[in-house]
Amino acid sequence: MLVSESILRQLGTLEEIDLSPIHEECMGSDDLLAELITLYEKNALEFIGIGKICLQTTDFYQMGLAAHKMKAGLAMMQTYSLHSIVVQIENCCKNDRDAKHLQFLFDCFTVEYPLVKTAIDDAFKKLQKQ
Repeated sequence: MLVSESILRQLGTLEEIDLSPIHEECMGSDDLLAELITLYEKNALEFIGIGKICLQTTDFYQMGLAAHKMKAGLAMMQTYSLHSIVVQIENCCKNDRDAKHLQFLFDCFTVEYPLVKTAIDDAFKKLQKQ
């Protein structure tokens, strides 16, 4: 059973996304920010696809590379919950190599990502109204 977004917001587990700093770096261009958001989403979906394959083949090396690739985009968009998960995935691939723990972390990412995506979309709409 999935917890609703409103309950997660009340519990404080769904992070608020503030796109203002990124929007400023885009010189106020909504179009450029929209492109960055699209790239962010494509990278996340690519990570999920690669992750599924790597988990099936127990390819810690490729999974670690994919996690490493994700870190910059997650940090740029200030999606710290996903960034934390990806850092743990990368560390697990380098050090522990525990397939069950890696699966758990990956599952955490796949559950959290849609919620974060919704928060980003909401933040972008809010920014456009300003």
